Amino acid sequence: MWIRTATACGALIAAVLVAPAGSASAATEGVRLTVADCKPMVKAGDHVVQIGFTPLPDRVPSRGTVDVATIFVDFSDEPAKLTAQAYYDSFVPQGLQIMEDLSHGRVDFSVNGPHGWFRMPKPASAYTYYRGMSGDDHRAFIEDAVRAADPYVDFSQTQAFIIVMPPTGKIEGYAVSPAFVGDQSFGVIADDNVLMNGTTIGTDWQYMRPVVVAHEILHTMRLVDLYKMQPTLPEQQDAWEYVGHYSMMSNYDAITPELFAWERWVLDWIGDSQVACLGSGTNQVALDSVTLSSKGTKAAVVPLGGTRFLALESRTRRGVDTASPEGILPYVVDPAIGTGEGPIRVPRDRSGDIMKPLTVGETLVVEGVGVEVLSRTGNSYTIKVHSPAPSPVIPGPVSGARAQALLSSLAVTWRAPLHTGWTDITGYEYRVGSGPWTRTSDTRVTLKGAKRGQRITVQVRAINSVGAGPITRITTRVT
Repeated sequence: MWIRTATACGALIAAVLVAPAGSASAATEGVRLTVADCKPMVKAGDHVVQIGFTPLPDRVPSRGTVDVATIFVDFSDEPAKLTAQAYYDSFVPQGLQIMEDLSHGRVDFSVNGPHGWFRMPKPASAYTYYRGMSGDDHRAFIEDAVRAADPYVDFSQTQAFIIVMPPTGKIEGYAVSPAFVGDQSFGVIADDNVLMNGTTIGTDWQYMRPVVVAHEILHTMRLVDLYKMQPTLPEQQDAWEYVGHYSMMSNYDAITPELFAWERWVLDWIGDSQVACLGSGTNQVALDSVTLSSKGTKAAVVPLGGTRFLALESRTRRGVDTASPEGILPYVVDPAIGTGEGPIRVPRDRSGDIMKPLTVGETLVVEGVGVEVLSRTGNSYTIKVHSPAPSPVIPGPVSGARAQALLSSLAVTWRAPLHTGWTDITGYEYRVGSGPWTRTSDTRVTLKGAKRGQRITVQVRAINSVGAGPITRITTRVT
């Protein structure tokens, strides 16, 4: 069944369908759990960033005003060409504004700087600075930058720092902008304050611009990387295998950069009262768009056992998600999995791609839980969640069927049925007129020998483990 794969990468596979009429009527009334049942106090080893709810006192507060120090540094072999203020104005305020907007005003920033360029004590070529550098090397770089700025910058109240280098792109290895997340024993002391949260913005900022600031500072607030951690650049094809282009904690350039509702919940940008924790049976929930500042329910969460949870949220083209597909987005969360290893995973569709959100009339089966999208009102979707999912039935009709005459042949195409019957589609059957049925695994057939003026009727139906679905007829005249 298309409920869960056993692939090496651990990708989730979901069946997208439309529920048959009355499918939920026989279901038992659902159990509502307390929010504590869906709020795991779990840690992923000794990682300094987490998406469980265990307190992390060394991280930057995600509510209230955060004091940020900006330090602009250059080198004897790579001097700055423009003023620090010019570089600052081009991306830093915008990056911090992204977080203020995402939090709907729950967090804001008081910025100390810029104070001009500070010369590092060693040339750029003398530092160990590259993707995958050790924490010790990163800390040593930061300490030199802080020492260069300390005579001119008051760090006594600093909670996070942003260190920026000249964006020339000529410094070998410097095209990386990692966060620094330390603790009381692993930070840089300045003005009797331990600086243990911040980011060093390398030469890649000119391509990523404001979102690189948001991504890295969100790390200092505890959020994890959602792309696949690897020693080479994350732009490689398999880097996005866990969540695709959802969330700016996966892909800087995503068309759907809005944080997951779970990430917002961990940051306390969504309250406990805005999360519906669902148990067995059938529960109906209205989900408000995660991008809006409304007080409605923002996420439905189903415990899957152990430290794993199914989360559901509403995505609409609002806020930073101006080009996002709209609908209900499902994903599985496991806070016991570390940063860059897939603690959040979005299911894949039948083609193997990260799925798009479900729209009205569609249904999902993932991890044994069924979800129906019943309706949409404005930016709110009403869904039913079945735990466990209903039993399989025959599939619905194929969708999008059409025929096109091509000289002496006829091309017939269709798409998988929206209602696959709560299980896999195993293939299709087609026939011309009242001829014999022919089995195929494809969604396209080309019929040879068609004659001009001939009227042809092709019948197509989907097959699953239960049986054959209803017939779809396509009739056309060859011109």
